[in-house]
Amino acid sequence: MKTISKILTALLFAILLFPLTTSLISADRGMIPVSDVSVYGPGQKAIIAWDGEEEIMILSTDVRASSDSVVLEVLPLPSMPQRIEAGDFSSFEEIEWLISSKLPFFNMPYGDRLGGGGEGVEIVFHERIGAHDITVVEANSAQELIDWAEAFLGDNGIEHDISSPELEAMFGGYIEDGMGFFVFDLVDVTPDPMSIEPIIYQFRSDSLYYPLVISSLASGETEIILFLLTPGAVDLARLPDGMTVGHFDGQPVQFELDGDELEAIDPQIAELLGDSAWLTALRYEGDLALLESDLMVYEIYETPGLFFDYSAGSCAYSEEEAQIFVWGDEVLFSGSVTTPTPCYRLDAELIFPPAFSNPPLLVVDITPRVMPGVCVQCIGSIPFTGEIKNLDPGEYDVAIYCQGRLIAEETVEVPSLAEVPSIELPHGAILEINPIVERPIRINGTPIDFDAPVVEVITPLANIRVSEAANEAIIEVNRTGARTSEEIRVEGLQLYLGSSEVNIMPD
Repeated sequence: MKTISKILTALLFAILLFPLTTSLISADRGMIPVSDVSVYGPGQKAIIAWDGEEEIMILSTDVRASSDSVVLEVLPLPSMPQRIEAGDFSSFEEIEWLISSKLPFFNMPYGDRLGGGGEGVEIVFHERIGAHDITVVEANSAQELIDWAEAFLGDNGIEHDISSPELEAMFGGYIEDGMGFFVFDLVDVTPDPMSIEPIIYQFRSDSLYYPLVISSLASGETEIILFLLTPGAVDLARLPDGMTVGHFDGQPVQFELDGDELEAIDPQIAELLGDSAWLTALRYEGDLALLESDLMVYEIYETPGLFFDYSAGSCAYSEEEAQIFVWGDEVLFSGSVTTPTPCYRLDAELIFPPAFSNPPLLVVDITPRVMPGVCVQCIGSIPFTGEIKNLDPGEYDVAIYCQGRLIAEETVEVPSLAEVPSIELPHGAILEINPIVERPIRINGTPIDFDAPVVEVITPLANIRVSEAANEAIIEVNRTGARTSEEIRVEGLQLYLGSSEVNIMPD
């Protein structure tokens, strides 16, 4: 069975605009005119938080009509809402403040690169919330849903035939796709944009979901702005046609928030998402009739992580430099920076705006910090190494900066480990790996050619991944690995590292 909900109109106080302005915007519901006038959706806005299983939507709507009229707004949902209550404009205002305060951080030298069976219709929820008289019903067919809606209008003193092939096909499509819960609200509209307070919906969903197709019931141009809050960066490769990443003051909106910032937006969003989440803004501007698919995001990337280390400084004898290369599914880098004296420590931060450049840009920003105490007076050189982990397969531009100075830049290809070619060591064969030479793999003394950034050799003792570019190998046993640039030899059931025997424990 499916559900219908009568839902709200809401005002959004002017917040983020694209480019940088202030405007009245709204949330996304279909608007069914119940008089013979043209209805427009001049703008839509929503905050959508999703943890992979549950979603919270804060919706805000502005609508107007060519003359005074009544419309019936419709919101399809994948499940019965667990919570429906009044929202607050302060949630949108807080996001506006976070965007305006955080995005200037990116103004660095690299910143500009950036259906089921059943019968009948059942009312499952009805409550008045402020200006909203919200009813949720459950139905099993498009025609029954339309019949119920017309009867609902009649009960409210409005006799109007809303049935049409387009509406029946749209409702039927949602029901067949499992989006059987709808939210309806009768709204009085005028030629002037009008707004009412936001409403919060919380429901279970296996995707981050926002209905767009239902909006094509209205006509005219619209602007839709969605603020997504998710545990990691969302997969934006398959956005509905016409929807793009939103910008603020020329900069793409995607960055990480901490628990206190989530709490300031909405305490229940903070409870849903925990200590951190990514904020992503999406925008659609165009004809409502062109909205042909809903927003459904299933994939959330694990946030890329940075491991960074440095060694004690010494007097500088060379220029600043760094090397960048791929090792397995990680990006490795090493090099040195110059400092006024050798007595500095290094801090580093990974800046990863994954959706806004092609290929995506990874920036390691290094900051030297002076250490207390007496120090030899010479220009210092501080060596460093690092790894960027949790990267999805694909091409990346990697840049290393130190206080605004570009030290190194490289375009790298991170392979899928599922696609890494493997070689199985024949029974009784002797394997020799010397990571620091060309053609580093030998089997029974014969060099092995491989046309791939990384190759894996499967032996009875361990799996060994080799990268020519990295001049290193990883010996991996039961998903635990050790990195080495020493020569490796596997003979029978014995592994040698250099001239030393290595004992491998079963666990």
